[in-house]
Amino acid sequence: MDKIPSVLYADIFVFLNVREIFRSLILVSKSFKNEIESSHFLNLVLMWTLRAEGLKRFTEENALNLLKELTNKKKQEFLEFLPCSTDGGADEDQESFWFGHAFEYNDKAWCTLEGSFNANASGVLASTQDLIGYHWANKEAVSIVRSWLKKKGKPLYKKNEHIAVAIFNHVVTSFPLDAISIDEPDPEAFKQTVRKIFINLRPFKSGIEESRRFPNKNDVLDMPFDRNSADNSSFYAIINQLSISRKGGFTCPVKTLMVFISHVYIDILDPSLKVYNDMKEYENLIHVHDYFPSSAQPREKIIEPGVEYCEFGWTNEILKPVLWVNFLATERISEKNFKLKQLVSAKYVYVKLICPEDRREERNWNHEVMNIDCNYVVPKGRLIFLG
Repeated sequence: MDKIPSVLYADIFVFLNVREIFRSLILVSKSFKNEIESSHFLNLVLMWTLRAEGLKRFTEENALNLLKELTNKKKQEFLEFLPCSTDGGADEDQESFWFGHAFEYNDKAWCTLEGSFNANASGVLASTQDLIGYHWANKEAVSIVRSWLKKKGKPLYKKNEHIAVAIFNHVVTSFPLDAISIDEPDPEAFKQTVRKIFINLRPFKSGIEESRRFPNKNDVLDMPFDRNSADNSSFYAIINQLSISRKGGFTCPVKTLMVFISHVYIDILDPSLKVYNDMKEYENLIHVHDYFPSSAQPREKIIEPGVEYCEFGWTNEILKPVLWVNFLATERISEKNFKLKQLVSAKYVYVKLICPEDRREERNWNHEVMNIDCNYVVPKGRLIFLG
């Protein structure tokens, strides 16, 4: 390298692959090799790769193993996030429209209250939570469905576990409980378990009013979760895809939305979420970054049939925007899988439904005030343990 004319340095870095440059420098520079193989450098790379600050330090061997795991191109999996809170309520106060549907594949939807725009919903990584209440019921339902399928000689693969609860609910609401339990070793105990699961799977089992943060308001709803357990957990979701759907006969399907992540919990009413209210156009995001330079800079806008979207750069702020999506009226689409160019790590995920598409006339639904309807926003990637 020392013999190469300095005027060629710029061309080398512009035209050569970065990986090839590093390989060459390792061979010709011992000090460079020692530096990039050091614990300090590997931890910096790991922190940047995970988009995570404040991680504990790893040895060279552990850091290298984690980096290899993150670059392994194995199939991406559904990442389970459990609902925490929303400030968008549920349409007509019906639990069938509750915000938890936003984090799972299903044919239901989160439908906000009429007049509720810029509605937020938060979810916590399920692996960080103790299995009690709603969380316990989810796991038990999966176990029962697996045993049902096993008796028929059919496996329940891990990638399909997210539909097990829907199967469970369909069976227990379609057939007599006596018939379902007849082949169980202890039918009475099984029926008791099924009843308990069914009650706990209903998010507003005591009535939707019981989930209201403010008794005289029906927009802010909370689900119990263990914040300390999540904050202290070594489990992280590594997200590199987001599946978004507004498929269905909605009168007000979501038009514009944003997705955020964090490693510590941010309350649904926190001002940092309100900063991104009314981001209906890409230029609005540019203005936010100009006004708040510490916020994440929006990357180049990408336009594809039926949708425009952008990712975001790095920020030291606790709340990190990941994706902005605006569905277009031309070449209308209802769902899309967004592959992120930069993976992100998270313990919490947030969805902001900014505004709806007006399809009231088309659906012959003459409501004066619109709400926002969304089928789901599901993170995909892999689960890692940074213990």
